[in-house]
Amino acid sequence: MKMIKRLLVLSGFIFSINANANLLVNGNFDEVGNVGEYAGEVIYAAQNPNPTLDKLNADSFFNWGLFSEIPSWQTLPLSDHDGLVEVLHTGANVGVVAHSGDLFLEFDLDDDGFQYNGAIGQTVMGLTVGNSYRLSFYYQPRTDTAGDNDVNIHAFEGDLSGFDATQNIVTSASSDRVAWQNVEGKDANGWKQYSVKFTATSDTMSIAFAGAGNVNGQGGFIDSADLTQIPEPAYIFALGLAIMGMSRLRKQK
Repeated sequence: MKMIKRLLVLSGFIFSINANANLLVNGNFDEVGNVGEYAGEVIYAAQNPNPTLDKLNADSFFNWGLFSEIPSWQTLPLSDHDGLVEVLHTGANVGVVAHSGDLFLEFDLDDDGFQYNGAIGQTVMGLTVGNSYRLSFYYQPRTDTAGDNDVNIHAFEGDLSGFDATQNIVTSASSDRVAWQNVEGKDANGWKQYSVKFTATSDTMSIAFAGAGNVNGQGGFIDSADLTQIPEPAYIFALGLAIMGMSRLRKQK
């Protein structure tokens, strides 16, 4: 009996690790190493003409910037402009506290007067074809206008070169701040977790977040993205058989 209990504890521990390990690198967008190249202008250009991720802070002049890349994520163009993403620090003039750490993202950009939606993505390798995965993230809208704050989430085979803003949308987040007041499940800072399950059709797949709302320089916010494997029923079944087999062996002794 002690052996079975030990097996159950060990198996439960392994089960927990497999189920909860985040397959996305820098899923909370807070890494500032390899800060990437700044692109475009910002409102406070005189005070902060060349922001970098490691210099973003709660000071009102140094709390956001437009970046052509962030660690482990690649920006993806949705228009004729270069691909950019807006990174904001808690304390930015939008009045939002990051869900985790200090930094979060916005996908509707104002690049020196040019307004357009942006996107980012990450390629994940080593997936098991046919297995289920759960993608979750936290979202909240910025403006009071419906249609401003839409963000689409894509999952597709291969690397990011296969990104198509009209294809492979596995879920979307959309609201306005007026309706958001009555949405259930938000935390104290106004974030709500969204979650979607999909099946891996390749051992290499990409995840992308893309702005899809009205283009006006103000859109939805995203933070704390996680991609986790859902343990297969076959694993649980095999574990049960192993426990039954050990139990019979002990009875025979």
